[in-house]
Amino acid sequence: SSGAELRLALNSYTRIDHANGQNEGMEDSKLSIKFSLKSVADGWQPAMTLLPGLSTDTGHPDIGNGVHLPSLMLLLDWRLPNSISLTSNMGWERAVSDEQKLDKYSASLSMGFPLARRLSGYAEVYLFDREKPGGGTSSFYDLDLVYLLTHTLSIDATAGSGLRGNNTDYFFGFGLSKRW
Repeated sequence: SSGAELRLALNSYTRIDHANGQNEGMEDSKLSIKFSLKSVADGWQPAMTLLPGLSTDTGHPDIGNGVHLPSLMLLLDWRLPNSISLTSNMGWERAVSDEQKLDKYSASLSMGFPLARRLSGYAEVYLFDREKPGGGTSSFYDLDLVYLLTHTLSIDATAGSGLRGNNTDYFFGFGLSKRW
């Protein structure tokens, strides 16, 4: 649909295992507004959406950023047969690592599919160019469920993990979306 959608991503519980031990706790919440640039996919031309956002300083000190940070994403969405969708996101966000701010770029590819009348799911693979200053690319996957409460209100749940070798980083999340 055309127009705007106010989005509130509620905190996600994250557990990160690393060489020095383990960090776990709630991530920062995020507030964003979704603007439709092209509301309907037409053949191979995708629907396009712009999503500026702001993370809030609400997470656990070992997991959250400790400050409010901006982000911007471009979302592309193609409609495939049988109500399946293919979506790609390209984004920028301001991040904090080792008390240094950095620009972090990301990309993702996901496939969405209906499961029941108000329930859908999707599988996603995404990568970040770096998690810390001087760091390398990292990649993750997640599986998500979205339940439509009303025509304009939905909740979602996600779970995923890193994709590098013996990586044991896991994450879980919940969200709420309201469309106007």
